[in-house]
Amino acid sequence: MTIKEKLAGSTALAGVPAAITDKLAKKKDPMERIKAMGNVQPLSWSIPELVALSGIGRTTIYAAIKAGHLSVRKIGRRTVVPADEARRFITGESATGEAA
Repeated sequence: MTIKEKLAGSTALAGVPAAITDKLAKKKDPMERIKAMGNVQPLSWSIPELVALSGIGRTTIYAAIKAGHLSVRKIGRRTVVPADEARRFITGESATGEAA
């Protein structure tokens, strides 16, 4: 189900102007890219993709980045988390590969 379909069936947005719902509908759903990849293993994840995949909240991820527990790379305006770094963070391993 696309974001546009989700918005169309939402009663919470009943009084919201069409211009705003159209703008919301144009936002990319991170799970669409993830599903489209199939078995391809990406080199990095965007923050919204990492949130969708891991179940860890956006605020928690940004707090981990700020605290230095999760390394990121900036590519232009985009912040990405290398896939091996995301795996290390989620499994609780240290940078040397030992369990924390």
